[in-house]
Amino acid sequence: MDERSKKKLEETATAVLGLFYVVCTIEMIIKVIITQEYMSIFGEFIILLSITFTFLIVQRLDKNYSPELPRKNNGEELSAENTTKAKLKRMLVYAKESIIFSIIFIVGQIAMDYFLKKQNITWNLDFFISQLAKIIIFSIVFFIGDTILTEKRIKKYNKWNEKLKE
Repeated sequence: MDERSKKKLEETATAVLGLFYVVCTIEMIIKVIITQEYMSIFGEFIILLSITFTFLIVQRLDKNYSPELPRKNNGEELSAENTTKAKLKRMLVYAKESIIFSIIFIVGQIAMDYFLKKQNITWNLDFFISQLAKIIIFSIVFFIGDTILTEKRIKKYNKWNEKLKE
């Protein structure tokens, strides 16, 4: 198989996997809303995790595997330089993305609680303060996790690049 065919096959597999994730996630959300039970999606959740871990294991076992640079949420590659300026830029990206992700997470949680009738939303100061506290806590957790995982991937990428240069 030539490189173009292999690349096209990889792109197709990635698109199918992405479509599966979207459809499975939407199906799980609809199922929870209809049945109002979280345990009703247990099977789909196990399948989703199994496919994810299988994909990661097969990718790691590939002899030709080369680590890729981590990307921002918009798809732009992060710099792998070890300079202070590059690290500071990456930290700012991690902070921005963790705040955005935590806001989306909290808004989704509020929406799910509202639609499942578990929480009546009262738009008062206590509600906003509690949601702001959740956003701050989740942002910190997401920032730490993203920083650790992404910096580890960058070190792995730099180490792999150094081996190529030798």
